[in-house]
Amino acid sequence: MPLDNDEREDAEGAARECGYPDNTFEFNWIEYAPLSAGPHPVVADVEVIDTSSGITRTYEAGHNRAWIAEFDTDLKAGVFGVRSGQRQVRPWRTAQWVQVRVARPRGDVWAVTDEYEQTFEVRARCDAEFIDAVHKELRRRYPNDA
Repeated sequence: MPLDNDEREDAEGAARECGYPDNTFEFNWIEYAPLSAGPHPVVADVEVIDTSSGITRTYEAGHNRAWIAEFDTDLKAGVFGVRSGQRQVRPWRTAQWVQVRVARPRGDVWAVTDEYEQTFEVRARCDAEFIDAVHKELRRRYPNDA
């Protein structure tokens, strides 16, 4: 049983939300042979490779496994790094996305340009810190939008 197209699309969508361009990740389905004959649940892993950095993580897949959620958590925790480029950040109290552009001028400092073309800097070592810092700055700059 190869990796399902819906699962691949969900994983790629999670990566896009975190600023990764399409085709950054390679997803390899690794299925293990059953120990006995007859009906059995699928026992498998999904190996995820960041083709730009070579960072590899393996997630348990198959029946009742939530590998995409684990992958999404790792993306947001910075396991694969924080990415420059176009980003979408979901604000604090709405379901609407805010588009920001991101560049890394030095170290763990990121230059962010918001939807009003205003630029500010945030400090972050991982994606979760980045999102928190952007939210905090957007709330400070636009308190009436919260």
